[in-house]
Amino acid sequence: GGSADGGGVTALLSELAVTGSTIARNNSTRRGGGVAFLVDNQSELTVGNSILAENTDGGEAPDLYAGGQSQLVSIEASLIGDNRGTFLDEAQVPDAIGNLVGDVSGQGLLSPQLQPLFYTGRTYVHVLDTTSPAVDAGRNGLIGVAPNDQRGAPFFRIAGPRVDMGAYENQVLINTSLIVTTDQDEVNFQNASVSLREAIMRANGTP
Repeated sequence: GGSADGGGVTALLSELAVTGSTIARNNSTRRGGGVAFLVDNQSELTVGNSILAENTDGGEAPDLYAGGQSQLVSIEASLIGDNRGTFLDEAQVPDAIGNLVGDVSGQGLLSPQLQPLFYTGRTYVHVLDTTSPAVDAGRNGLIGVAPNDQRGAPFFRIAGPRVDMGAYENQVLINTSLIVTTDQDEVNFQNASVSLREAIMRANGTP
């Protein structure tokens, strides 16, 4: 964050697609504590299966500054904690296109119930509480070909009936063994053996 537009992401006169992402707890003293979309009347912003929440800015558009032109913005199956600056109506339960949207002037901001940043050994993630409204609230058709969540293998992108919003997928691994059974330096979560590297990846990726 800082003094510029977009504490987390800034799109300046360019297309921006945000899919399966968590953009949270960033700050800008101007517009768009999470995302600032600064348009040129032709660029488009697409947000799907994502969480934009708990960001702060100067007060105009804490989570998303949508650029002032709603026809260029498409948001689907996403959780927007504060709708200021977005054109979105409040939706404390999923609306017709699956969005969850908070409104400080309505029933209140919407919390995704994120835990503090957790380091998995490969990346930092915001773990979702099991009671988060983002759990099983995304749309499976929006995820493309990504087989894993932000942590990578062995953590699946879809673990329940529906994908979770955001970069993290709530799940319990079927094979959680940390007992090394092979001296091969392999990463293959489809076989029965457990390498040292696989055991470390399992341990680091599980909060």
